[in-house]
Parts: sequence; structure tokens; C-alpha cells
Amino acid sequence: MTYPYLHQNVSDASFANVLLYVNNITDGFLGFGILIAVFFIMFIAQKQYTTERALTGSLFSIAILTPFLRILGLLSTTMFWLIIVTAGLAIIYLVWEQSHEN
Repeated sequence: MTYPYLHQNVSDASFANVLLYVNNITDGFLGFGILIAVFFIMFIAQKQYTTERALTGSLFSIAILTPFLRILGLLSTTMFWLIIVTAGLAIIYLVWEQSHEN
């Protein structure tokens, strides 16, 4: 059985509305999927550095992207704060690791 098209107002198909529609279809996981993809791309791109620096750099990159996805409504508030806190902890760990390296 085919399902009816859920979004009837096709004339207002701006980029933000298309993103919100896709987020609605995926039950709110579009923003999280975008962040996971950006995280892995940034982590692999930064593998010339140590693992701690690559991890912190990629977490910082998605922490910068997170407010924009939250403003668009593609990310929940809980996920927003979870990513911000995780990036902060990664930065603290990197500073701690570098101070104990000597």
C-alpha cells in the first residue's frame, strides 16, 4: 500500500523547509547524522596529528556547527548541550595530556 505525500505545500519548498521535512521523516536524526558525518570527515582529515588532537579538533568543528543546526530546528536541545560539553571535556583532556607529557 502506498502512503500519501505528507507535505502538501510544495510551493514553499525552501532549503530550510526541505531540511525540516527530511528531519521529520527521519524522526529527528538528520541533524545528528550530519554531525556524525562531519565528525568522521574532520577526524580522518586531521589524522596527520596525534589521535587526541584529531579528536579534539573534530569535536570542536562539530561544536561550531551545532548552534546552526539547533537554530534550524534539526537538533534537540539535549544533543546541543551534550556536544558542547563533550567538546569542552575533550579540550580539557588535551590540555591536561599536553601538560603531563613532559
